[in-house]
Amino acid sequence: MSWATVLACAFVGLALSAFFSGAETGIYCLSRLRLHLGAQQRDPRALRMAKLLDDEPGALTVTLLGTNLMNFITTSAVAYLFTNYARLSAIETEVYA
Repeated sequence: MSWATVLACAFVGLALSAFFSGAETGIYCLSRLRLHLGAQQRDPRALRMAKLLDDEPGALTVTLLGTNLMNFITTSAVAYLFTNYARLSAIETEVYA
């Protein structure tokens, strides 16, 4: 694998980790009253969000799994870069990654 591919995986993993973390925070901070009122007024965004949160535990599970998977991918890509291109030992890689 080229270093550019691994570096791209690290950045994509970091960006998607931020996305999933933000989605999780948004689900926890969402005002249920405003969502309910928006759905009653037929606001398309509120209706879409209410439909998504019909299964709130499922939505939180997906965001948590996505966050953990992306963190794993990012850490693995950085560790691969450190061991193969920076020529660090396994112990040094564990410390830095």
